[in-house]
Amino acid sequence: MGSGGLPVEPVAGAPRKLGSFRCVSGVTELHCRRVVYNLSIVRGEVFRDVRNIRNATRILWASRERLCMIQMTPAAQSQPEVAYQWMKSFISALPREEETFLNEAVLAKTTGTSRTPVREALLRLEAEGFVKRIPHKGAFVPPISDPDVRAILQARSVVEKWAVSALESMLDAQIDAFQRVIDQQQEAKDDPARFIELDTEFHTLMVRAGGNPVLADFYASLRQKQLRIGVKAVSQQTDRAGDVLREHQLIVDALRSRSLDAAHQAIDAHLNSTRLAVIGY
Repeated sequence: MGSGGLPVEPVAGAPRKLGSFRCVSGVTELHCRRVVYNLSIVRGEVFRDVRNIRNATRILWASRERLCMIQMTPAAQSQPEVAYQWMKSFISALPREEETFLNEAVLAKTTGTSRTPVREALLRLEAEGFVKRIPHKGAFVPPISDPDVRAILQARSVVEKWAVSALESMLDAQIDAFQRVIDQQQEAKDDPARFIELDTEFHTLMVRAGGNPVLADFYASLRQKQLRIGVKAVSQQTDRAGDVLREHQLIVDALRSRSLDAAHQAIDAHLNSTRLAVIGY
């Protein structure tokens, strides 16, 4: 029985573990819909409505090449790494308003590994802030509320603007690295998960350029929340990816021209745009 007591029919032929996929050419949108169904099993429930299924399917379909990389054989990847990559991709695609518990036994079956690799992967995800392990219940993935989004973006504004304040000592090679990430994002516009990973990399490079390891570590602790926030915005809004690319380019152009005021304005404009795209106000 699904949410609200509605009967749910299993998807015929749904693969029981991600290792069922072997190459990009073999992955179809139907495969992705079946994976979405299996994700609902991991959470112990079905997706609440057809819209959620469609949204999750769109993210997975756009990320099909990355799915195939995650589904490499144990000879190519260790079992803990397979479980880790699978769970990280699942959590990143989870709507930010939702919370869930991940069950070790079900995760082991779904990822085609065992409970020990799953446990190792969960410990790693916990250290990175993706989950909170609760005794006798499992790994808890908390929701991200609108106030959480605002607080995260406010914290990012403080850290990022401080980081670029070291503009006078910033090397051209560092600015070139920012540009390379933008170029990679351009190529990943149709893959929301990969696009947001690169988005996080762009901002992380900028923070590291400030030369303060304490702030860099703090910024890294926001990573999983930024992934969940960003994937939904990019996948659901028309040309949000294009807006992000233009906003990132304005930041890099300001840095290259060595204008601190312009860099601060570009960062604020980008984060304000992100807030409006995510929560609408």
